[in-house]
Amino acid sequence: MNQDALAGEPWRTGTVYVLPRDTFGQQPEEDWHGLKLASTQWASPAAIRPLARLVVTPDDFPFLGQVHGHDLDIVAARAARDPEGYPWRD
Repeated sequence: MNQDALAGEPWRTGTVYVLPRDTFGQQPEEDWHGLKLASTQWASPAAIRPLARLVVTPDDFPFLGQVHGHDLDIVAARAARDPEGYPWRD
């Protein structure tokens, strides 16, 4: 998350849904400028009903105080200098 977004305190109450697996499948690879990108997303072609819902709040995340943002200009400069070096360590 970049520093500007982090400064806006984006943490909100939300919901985690537990979904049945049977109709889900991994999305296919995509071609991007000649590169094959494997998707890490799964999707269901059918409407599904959640098995359970769990409300979560920012207080449910014990490491929230340790989250830090990144400076997009620094990331861009590091990527230009050493595109294979990710993750760049300070």
